[in-house]
Amino acid sequence: MIGRGREAAGAGPGQGMPVDAVREARGSDAVREARGSGPLRVVPTTGPVFLRRPIPVDDIGHYLGFFGVVPWLLFALYTVNVTYAALMLGGPAAHTPLSITVLVTVLAALLLVVLPSPTPLPAWRTVVILAVIVFATAAVTWQLPVDVTDLGYQTWEYNPCDLLMFCLAIRARIVSAWIGQVAMQATVAAWSVAVTGSPVHGLLTSYTQAFPLVACSVFAIGLHYTARQIVAHRVAERARAEQEARAEEAGRAGDAELRVVREMAAPVLEQIVAGDAPEPASVRALEAALRDRIRSPSLAVEPLTSALRRARERGADVVVLDDLGDDPLTEPQRVAAASWAAARVAEAGGSSMTLRVARAHAQPLVTVSIGGGAVSQLTL
Repeated sequence: MIGRGREAAGAGPGQGMPVDAVREARGSDAVREARGSGPLRVVPTTGPVFLRRPIPVDDIGHYLGFFGVVPWLLFALYTVNVTYAALMLGGPAAHTPLSITVLVTVLAALLLVVLPSPTPLPAWRTVVILAVIVFATAAVTWQLPVDVTDLGYQTWEYNPCDLLMFCLAIRARIVSAWIGQVAMQATVAAWSVAVTGSPVHGLLTSYTQAFPLVACSVFAIGLHYTARQIVAHRVAERARAEQEARAEEAGRAGDAELRVVREMAAPVLEQIVAGDAPEPASVRALEAALRDRIRSPSLAVEPLTSALRRARERGADVVVLDDLGDDPLTEPQRVAAASWAAARVAEAGGSSMTLRVARAHAQPLVTVSIGGGAVSQLTL
């Protein structure tokens, strides 16, 4: 309430008091840290600056190491490995422009996995990777000799295609990984039918590629289940910390508010305790000042509080209303509104007046009605 601004010290019973404690209670660093930024908050990933992407803080990839430097190191090592396997061991067919295009394409597809992105892997990346698997399998397979039973490294494309499917499974696209596996087997079978009239020759070279994917899928399921449990635990812990922080904040703000009220009422109470009768005007000004802090917290700021006290001690009937609800003024707006309203109150002398702050067309509007007639307005 009053913690939204800084009150100047004053001796009179209606005058504002310093309330730094309220400000600290409403906006401490500890509370803001505990609150966080909600479920959509993001954190930058590590790696090269130009490749960093914001990833939701609760993305399980943070716990599985998807966004660090290690994936880039593995990508570099694998690039050397698959390039050597293709160009040095893949036979003459691996040196054709089409095979070299396949090599570049599968490495580019692996980049779609390594580049930071939310989990599961975005749909468009998944579709591109599946298309690359089909393209690589078809492009290399259709160049294979028909009369060779043991193709060996001539089917080098199986290795990067398998790796792409493993990555899909690890990045929570297990069904898509199996779609890729089926597409690869179907492509090989189609080639075999085209050149031999039967799918057997081709499938004998490719059926074993499905077995590692079974193991990888089981591993991925367990991995993601564990990661989701960790994320759920962290979300629950953060919610609990936020609730405790809000309760602590409310307690500090209430204590600070109580101290301010005690300071405001102290002069009158001390007079009563000493057996003296406080001036009725001072009592009325104090009562009105306390009422203002409840009904118009946005305007409980100097120099307006002092101006209102003086006007009430002169006998003016002043009503202060705050219709902003849960959308209070910013600190600069409070200062501007208080300064402008204080000048209007001083000009009004002993007349009755109503001071109101509300929103008109989403803009804060301060109005002063004097004696039920003249109205002054300020749009903030």
